[in-house]
Amino acid sequence: MKDIRKIIKLLTYITFIQLITTLSGCATRGVPGGGPPDKTGPEVVHTFPAADSVFVDSLLEYIEIKFSEPVSEASFKKSLFISPPLKIEIDWQSAEVVHLLLQDRLLSEQTYVVTIGSGTTDEHNNKMKNSYAFAFSTGNKIDRGSISGKVYNLVENQTAAAFAYLLNDTILIDPAHRKPLYVSQTGSDGSFSLNYLKEGCYRIFAVEDMNSNLQYDSKYESIGIPYRDACIDSFHLSVRSMDFYLSKRDTIPPDMVGARAINNHTIRLRLSEPVRLPDSGFVSVKDSIKGTPLPVLAWYRDEQEENNVNVYTQTMDSATFYRIKPFQLLDLNGNINTEPAERVIPTSTRKDTTRFRLVKLLPADSAKGIHPEGVVTLEFSTPTNWETVEKSF
Repeated sequence: MKDIRKIIKLLTYITFIQLITTLSGCATRGVPGGGPPDKTGPEVVHTFPAADSVFVDSLLEYIEIKFSEPVSEASFKKSLFISPPLKIEIDWQSAEVVHLLLQDRLLSEQTYVVTIGSGTTDEHNNKMKNSYAFAFSTGNKIDRGSISGKVYNLVENQTAAAFAYLLNDTILIDPAHRKPLYVSQTGSDGSFSLNYLKEGCYRIFAVEDMNSNLQYDSKYESIGIPYRDACIDSFHLSVRSMDFYLSKRDTIPPDMVGARAINNHTIRLRLSEPVRLPDSGFVSVKDSIKGTPLPVLAWYRDEQEENNVNVYTQTMDSATFYRIKPFQLLDLNGNINTEPAERVIPTSTRKDTTRFRLVKLLPADSAKGIHPEGVVTLEFSTPTNWETVEKSF
């Protein structure tokens, strides 16, 4: 009996030792518990070719990049840019080292720029503090132009891409349809730097580029439009303060959302946004049953509400419904609606009591020093029969 108890105690002791050993082994893997959380983003510590290398072989097989710690492969892929563009295959040698296998022969006498954007993260989702770029050349020199600036209205953890296009009179620059020649990403403070640029004039755009396709998708991405272009030459290799504010571009065309007769001469159109008013051919007004046109004499923007346009017509028939349809609508951003909505409205029984009067005369009464061939401007309170005005002079 005593022997059995000894055996049980021995087995219990062995099991306990094995459990402790297993737990100790598990504890040694990964980051030790209790320490400060990792908040430092990865850094590039080595490249091949080395930064600023010249006379690089045009038959170069791969580019190597080594990081200070393991990085997210997906974030690296989205944040990698090569200018001029090259066809590559990404081949990870380890969690810290990646090879970019070149599918193209390098151009002669050409500076190539490899940019690892600040969107690259480590295994704890810490981003690089700033984008990292290095250059090498198949010729005897490295292009040294640089353009830097800042995107000011980014929210926390938001980044934007800086797209650079070399200006050419024969090519339309549209970031929605053309990929940039050079690319960089903003750092944590919104700043960006495009380096190793060849001499020439560039147009820079700041683009949210959420899907990393190197194009501006106007339906859901914000864009910063430049107020000037940046030119680099041998005397001015650096351009600074290319600053941007991102904004969503209006791509929705205007439409008519309502209409009503406010008296027997005036129809008020309610539009989705302010529009450009044409000199002729703005709107059609017809009898909704017979299709007989009602002559439109004039139209003008409402003084109290810029989305409203007042249409002045001949006297409307009190028993008739009218079909109202603008020919087309063009907003202030150039979006056009060639098939606006139409409305059928009843006539107002209210008579137009607006008093016809002269509200502005230029030159003003008693003005002096007026050129004898100057223009006289008249503005009236309601649409005017100009033939009667001419006869009244």
